[in-house]
Amino acid sequence: MEFLFMIFLLGSALFGLGSGYTTSGYSCLYNCGYNFGSCSCTSPCQYYGNCCHDYYDYCTDTTVEFELTTGAACGGSLTQSRGEFFSPQYPSNYPNYAHCTWTLLAGERQVVLLDFMFVDMESCCDFIRVYNGPTAQHSLLGSVTGNQIASFNSSSRYMTVVFSTDGSVTGRGFRAQWSFKSQYSCRYNCGYDFSLCSCTSSCQYYGNCCHDYYDYCFYETSAPVPACGGSYYSSGFISSPYYPDYYHDNAYCIWQLQAPAGQTIFLSFQNFDLDRCCHCDYVNVYDGPSTGSHLLGKLCHNETNHLDFQSSSSFLTVLFRSDYSGVGRGFNAYFSSSLNHNTGRVNCSSDWMNIAIRKSYLDSLGFNWHDLYLDDHRCRPSTDNTYVTFNFPLNSCSTRRKTQNGRIIYTNNVRAAQSMSGEITRRNGQFLMFVSCVMERDASVGTLYEAKEISNANITGTGRFNTTMSFYPSPSFSYPITEFPYRVNLNQELYVQVQLTRADPSLHLFIDTCVASPNSDFSIRNYDLIRNGCGRDSTVYIYRNGDRYFAQFRFRAFMFLRTHNQVFLRCDVVICADNDYNSRCRQGCRYRKKRSLSSDHHTEVLTIGPIKLKGPEEDVAKKKDEE
Repeated sequence: MEFLFMIFLLGSALFGLGSGYTTSGYSCLYNCGYNFGSCSCTSPCQYYGNCCHDYYDYCTDTTVEFELTTGAACGGSLTQSRGEFFSPQYPSNYPNYAHCTWTLLAGERQVVLLDFMFVDMESCCDFIRVYNGPTAQHSLLGSVTGNQIASFNSSSRYMTVVFSTDGSVTGRGFRAQWSFKSQYSCRYNCGYDFSLCSCTSSCQYYGNCCHDYYDYCFYETSAPVPACGGSYYSSGFISSPYYPDYYHDNAYCIWQLQAPAGQTIFLSFQNFDLDRCCHCDYVNVYDGPSTGSHLLGKLCHNETNHLDFQSSSSFLTVLFRSDYSGVGRGFNAYFSSSLNHNTGRVNCSSDWMNIAIRKSYLDSLGFNWHDLYLDDHRCRPSTDNTYVTFNFPLNSCSTRRKTQNGRIIYTNNVRAAQSMSGEITRRNGQFLMFVSCVMERDASVGTLYEAKEISNANITGTGRFNTTMSFYPSPSFSYPITEFPYRVNLNQELYVQVQLTRADPSLHLFIDTCVASPNSDFSIRNYDLIRNGCGRDSTVYIYRNGDRYFAQFRFRAFMFLRTHNQVFLRCDVVICADNDYNSRCRQGCRYRKKRSLSSDHHTEVLTIGPIKLKGPEEDVAKKKDEE
C-alpha cells in the first residue's frame, strides 16, 4: 500500500510539471483574471507554472499558444487603495490575441477612479473596455482604443477592465492608474458636483451621476415646482428657492415689487451665496415693472459690492437665474416701500444723524411740526418753509446701536401726539416713525418707516463714517504734525495714526491696505506698505490695528527712483463693531485674500501727503540753528 501511495504522488508531480497547472481545488470558471494565491487564473500563470487546474478550459484561446515572457501581467484582482497596471509586456509592444481582465475592488462605501495615462493601440481592432461592476456582464462605462486618453468612475465598489487584441498590428499598449475614493451620496447634496460623480441634473446627460442620484435628486416632470418669484406689495422678504438650502438647477424666478402710489421700493440683500460663475447663476435688479426696465445692478458670486437698491418709481423687478450645473445656498432680501426722497430723507455719519420730513406730508396726516420729538423728548426739530429737520449727535437723543449680520445699525424713533388738553390720551392718533442708519461697506443706508396705524411709508438715505489720518513726530502719538507739506529726511521714522473723528470704544478700526505713490491720484507706481493687514515693507511696524477706534504704525521715509522727492500715502480702512467676532477687524493679518459675506463692514479710503524730502541746504540750516 505504501508503495502504491508513493507512485500516486510521483505521478501527480510529473503530471503537474508537464501540463503547467496545479491540483488546487480552485476553479477558473467565472474567475478568469483572478489570482487565488495557491493557484492563478491570470495569463502569467503559464509562465510561472501556477495555473489552476481548469485554466485552459475557461481562460485561453486553445488555437493560440500564448507565452508571456516579459513585462506586465495580463489581468488580475486589484484591491490596494491606489496603484498602476499595464498592458502585457509594456512598455514593449503587447502580443497578438491577448485577452486580459482586471477586476478592481474598493472598500465598503468607496468608488473606483481610473485614469489611462498613456494609450498606444491599433485603432481598428484592439480595445480596452471598462465595465461598471465586478464582471464584463455589467453595464459598459466606455471603450478606449487608438491614442485616446480617458478617465472612468464607477458607481459602486467594483470596476472591470478588459483588454483584447486581434492577430495583426500591435502597439506599446497602455498605462493606467487607479485609486479608491470615498463614495459620495446625493442625500442632502442635490445640485453638487463632486468631480468623481455628480448630483446635478446634468449628470443624466453626461452619465456621471452619483450612485443614489435617482433616489434623492431626480424629480419626474410632474414633481411640484418650488415657490419662485411672484408679485409683492409694500414690504416683506424674497428668497431663492429652498433657501437656506441649495436652490435647484435651471431656476428662473421673477419678483415684481410694488410700493403704494407715489412711493418707491428699497431693497436690501441680507445673505448671498451663488455658484462661482457669473454668467451661469446671477441676480438682476431692474428699476421698473419688468425685466425690460433699466438695469440697476447685477449680483453674482464676486460682484456683491452693492447689496442695496432703491427704485425711482413705485416698481422694482428682481430676476434670478441658475444654469444646469453648480448651485449655492442662494439669497434672501428685505424690501420696503419708501417715501419719495423729496418727501422724507435721513443722512447719517459717524458723528451726526440728520432727518428731514416735508411739512406738507405731516400736514396731510394731521400733525404739526411742533408735536414732533425723538425718543428723548428733549430732542426737538427745527423748520424752514419746506422741511422739518432733526440734526443731532449720533450718540445722543437715546440713539441705540446694534449689530445685525455684521452691520452696525443706529436706531431712534420720531414721535408725535396731536395737541390736546390734559395729561393722558386713549385716542389712537399717535405718530411713530422708526429711524435706522445701517453703516456698511462704502456707505451707510438709513431707513425710516412709520407705524402701520399711520402709514406704510419708508424713507431711505445714506451716510458715512468720518475718519482722519495724520502724521506724528514720535511713537507717543500725542500731537499730530500740522506742517504742510511734511518735510522729512531720508530714512526718518514716520508715525501714522488713523482714527474715527469721534472716539467710540464700541467701534474698531482696521487698516487693511496702505500704499505709497509719487502721484496724488495713485494712478502709477504704487508701493505697498501694508496689504491685507500685513506689513509688506521691511521697515513697517504696526503698533495697533483692529482692536480700538484708531490704528497706528510707523515706517521709514523713502523716495521713488526717477521721480520728484514727494510721496503720498493712501490707506483703506475697515470699521467694525467690537462685539462682531467674525469681523475683518478680528481676523488681523492674512496673507491670502479670502472672500466672505458672513459679516459686512464699512470701508473708508484716506489719503495724506505729500511728504517731501528735505534738501541739503535745509539740513545745513538746521545744524547752524542747533549750534
